[in-house]
Order: sequence, then C-alpha cells, then structure tokens
Amino acid sequence: MLAGLRRPDAGSVTLAGADVTAMPAARRGNLIGYLPQHFEPAWDYSVRDVLALGAGRVPSRAGLLDALAREFDLESLLDRRWRRLSGGERARTLAAAVLVADPQLLLADEPGASLDVQYRIALLERLRVEARRRVVIVVMHDLELAVRYCSRLLVLCQGKLVLDAQTDRVVADPRLDATFGVRFQRVPIDLALGPLLPTSPFSR
Repeated sequence: MLAGLRRPDAGSVTLAGADVTAMPAARRGNLIGYLPQHFEPAWDYSVRDVLALGAGRVPSRAGLLDALAREFDLESLLDRRWRRLSGGERARTLAAAVLVADPQLLLADEPGASLDVQYRIALLERLRVEARRRVVIVVMHDLELAVRYCSRLLVLCQGKLVLDAQTDRVVADPRLDATFGVRFQRVPIDLALGPLLPTSPFSR
C-alpha cells in the first residue's frame, strides 16, 4: 500500500499531499523506489536493461549507471540475462536499478535476504546512508541487523502494531521478548565492527 500497488480498505496513503494510489504510475515511479523481495520481469532482460529501465524514470540520472554497476559489483554481469542470475545477483541488480532514480521514498522488503553476508552488510550500509536524505522504510526479520542499522523500529505481530519507538527504547522493552516468545540477551556491541557471531556453548 505504501508503494501504491494496493488500495487500503480504509483511510489513505499520501505522499507530498497526494493520494499515492491516485497518482499516475510515472509520477509514483519518480517519487517512490520499491525494492521487492521477489521480482520476475515480463521479459528476460539483461542486467544492463534492468538498470536502464530504472534510470529511465529520471533520464538525468542515466550517467550514473556505470558507477552503480561498480558499486554493486555488476560490471561482469551487465550482459547476463535475468534467468541466468542467482538470487543474490538479482537482488544487487534491483537495488542498483531502484537507487539510480534517486526516489524521495525508498521501500525495501527483506533487503539482502538472498545475499551473501558481505553484500547484505554493504546494502544495509548504503540504505543507512540513503536515510540521511530521504525516507527509507525496510521490512526485515533479522533483529540483529535491524537494531544495528535502523534508527526507529516498528514491531508487528499478527498484523497489529506492538511497538513503535527509537531503536534503543524498543530493544529495552520487555514486550519485544513477549512478542517473539524468547528471552533476548542484551549485550553492548561495537557498531563499528561487523555482525555478531556468537560462540556456541556446545563447542566448549
């Protein structure tokens, strides 16, 4: 609904004072960047084609394609067809195609779910940088990465909003444990380091 792909049963979603679902598709495409978890194009495009389609929404951004291909490690894949890409390669291609249009609002559904860890971290780092100058809304199940990279968390359970606050307040709230049915360990970590990799107690 935030992307304007479905109309809400009640209420409305507005962006820049306009109803998102009533916007022409071209206008919506200029304002909103949507990175879905799964995407199957109608034709078997090459990586170069997908990037060009993304840039086509804002022609002045077309000159950035080469830089994005380098950033997302796509240079060797530019002529490869979509059906021959791995899940991670597809995710990187989509991320580059969405970001090249420089949208005001960026929506990402499970970004990096199919990526190797180094690409997943790089993508989340990029989204955190993007959040300094645009609204970035991310759906994800990895709590450790959500805490590390997001400034505000909304916790949903069976379609209902349980928590909505700054990340440190959500982490400290006992309702977080109750929502997931576990007892979380709260351990200070150095955010400058990589993701947490606990030592198994069974290996001692």
